[in-house]
Parts: sequence; structure tokens; C-alpha cells
Amino acid sequence: YPILNDGEVHVGISSMSVSEGIGALTTSITTSIIIVFAIGFLIITFFTKRITSPLQALVDATEKLGEGSFDTKLSIHSRDEVGQLTNAFNRMLENLQNTMVSKTKYEEQSKFLRALIESLPHPFYVIDVNTYCIVLANSATEKFGTWQNNQCFKLTHKRTSPCTEGDANEEHPCPLKEVLKTGRPAVTEHVHHDSEGRKFYYEVHGYPVLDDKGNIIQMIEYSIDITKRKEVEESLIIANKEAVLLNRQLEEKNREIIEQKEKLQLALDTISAMLEEVITEKTFNIRFLNPNLIRCYELTDCKKVNCPCHGRKPMRCWQVVGTYCKGSPSGTFASKIRDCKDCIVFKRATSDPIYEIGEIFNNMMHILDIKNRKLEEARN
Repeated sequence: YPILNDGEVHVGISSMSVSEGIGALTTSITTSIIIVFAIGFLIITFFTKRITSPLQALVDATEKLGEGSFDTKLSIHSRDEVGQLTNAFNRMLENLQNTMVSKTKYEEQSKFLRALIESLPHPFYVIDVNTYCIVLANSATEKFGTWQNNQCFKLTHKRTSPCTEGDANEEHPCPLKEVLKTGRPAVTEHVHHDSEGRKFYYEVHGYPVLDDKGNIIQMIEYSIDITKRKEVEESLIIANKEAVLLNRQLEEKNREIIEQKEKLQLALDTISAMLEEVITEKTFNIRFLNPNLIRCYELTDCKKVNCPCHGRKPMRCWQVVGTYCKGSPSGTFASKIRDCKDCIVFKRATSDPIYEIGEIFNNMMHILDIKNRKLEEARN
């Protein structure tokens, strides 16, 4: 309302209405701000959840992967960085699954290979051709010692250097060198020694192992114990030698028998002829010649010069009466012949069966001659 006072106009406004206007405006602004903040919060929450949910899923899947679970595959809901990260995780998971499958197959194959070589009854090795180190072996090799971190020539031959052909140890031709030389499998025989130094014979088979370029990098060695076979072979060789020797002895004995047979036949023919002569000539002075007769006094170193045989030519001293064989004169042939058969002179004269038969004939003639002379004396 206008108020006049000393020429001035004063206009007044109610403070209540102004306060109400300001309050209404403040309320409107506050409400708008709250609404804007609410909308912004919702938008932020939406986008945050959209971003963090895949990330949390990745975190959870990663934790499960760390626990050994390879079955958690994530869904891809976007093509942004999170989607790309999820896709990379899925690819990594798939690769890990393939790797685990390959690892499982590898372990199964390794287990099968180990069971396979362990089923072999003889020593089996895989040897590095450059270092001679054993990289794989079965338990049958344990009889020679520990194969881990060991070389083949040290394990089986107790050597300090590889086996070399042409050296002092030619019983150990190296199959590895033959395989490297020819590129083909090789077979040889070795003498191996176990951990206690005992000797065994082995037939060693070597097989080359090639890389992708065809180079020999390893050799498979399979050694078959042929000790018993070698022992049998050696026994057969010895038996064969003994058989050959026995056959030679039999041949010699057969020749001796044939010779003795011929001599016996000659002796029988000679004695038959002599008997025929005895009958024809009616005399008993016929004797079978014996080159084995010797001077008895020389053989026995006899000093009895009064002996009737001393100083005379070789004669049948056992037929001579009065010899000094026992230091005094002996009796007749009939009384001393038993003792004379033990004398070295008689044994030397009858050492050959032919001349033994001849001396039997001679003794018979000697007895008949004595009997005949006694008959002649009785007639006269």
C-alpha cells in the first residue's frame, strides 16, 4: 500500500509471502535434486551390476578353477572388455581341459608303458647314444645295481669306459656302436656281472630310436639271459671233445686188438707148425723164439758167479736147475716155476701175450723133453 511521507513513496511487501515463495522454490529444487540423485543412483547401480556381475562370475570361476574344477564355463552377455575377458577365460578353460585330458592320457600311456617293460623278464634299457646314460630301465636290471644316473658299461661290465672292439676285452663288442654304424638293429653276446660280481652270459639286442629328422638319439637294449644255454653248449663241447678223444682211443684200441689178433694168429700158426714138427721129427727140442729174453744177472745185478746162468747168453733161467735166485741153489723147474712167475725176468719175457703163449709152449716142450729123457733112461 502507498504511504506518503515528506514527499517519499515507500512500497512494502509482506515477508511471509516471500518466505513462502522461497520455501516452495527450495522444496522444488530439493525434490529435483533427490530425483536426479535417485535416477543417477539407479543408473549407476544398473551399470555397476552389469559390469561387476561378470567380473564376480570370473572371480568365482577362477576360484573353482584353482580348486581343480574345470567344468565352469561362463556365458558371454556383451562384446565389451568384460565380454572379451570372459571369452578369453572360456578359451583358457577349454585349453586347460584339453591339457588335462592329454595329461591323463599321457599318464595312462606312461603307466601302460611301465607295466609293459616291467612284464619283460630280462633286463630292458633305453640308452642315450651320446652319453651312454641309461634313461629308462625295468626292475630286471636291479640285479646289476642301480641304473638311475648310471651308464651302461658301468652297470653291466663294471668298466670305467665304453666297451671297445679289438681291445683286451673282446668278449664285449658294443651293440650301440654297431647300431650307430649301420643304422639297423644289432645282436651280440656279452658277459655281464651282477652286483656281487657273478658272471652271466647275455644275448644283447640293440634297436635304434630316431628323432623327427631321422637321427639316432637313443638305443633300446634288451638282454636275454643265455647262461644256461651257454653252460649246456660248453658241456656239449666238452662232451664232444671227450667223445672224439674216446673215439680215437677206441680206434687205437681196435688197431691194437687187430694187431694182437694178427700176432696171436701168427703165434698159433707158428706153434701149430712146431707141434707138427714135434710129431714129424719126434723131438722136443723145438722152441718158440722170444726176443724179450734177457740176461737175468744183468737185470737183477746178480753177483753170484757160480750161478749156471751167470755170464751166459739170454736164457730161460726158470727152466735151469740150481740157479741162485734166492741166494742158494734152487730146485727143478717144477718146484720153482711158481716163484719164478713173480720174478721180473720172467715177467719181462712174458709181458706180451704172444710171447706168454710162446713161453707156455716152451715150458710144455721143456717138461716133455724131461719126461722123454727119463723114459729113455728107463729103457736103457
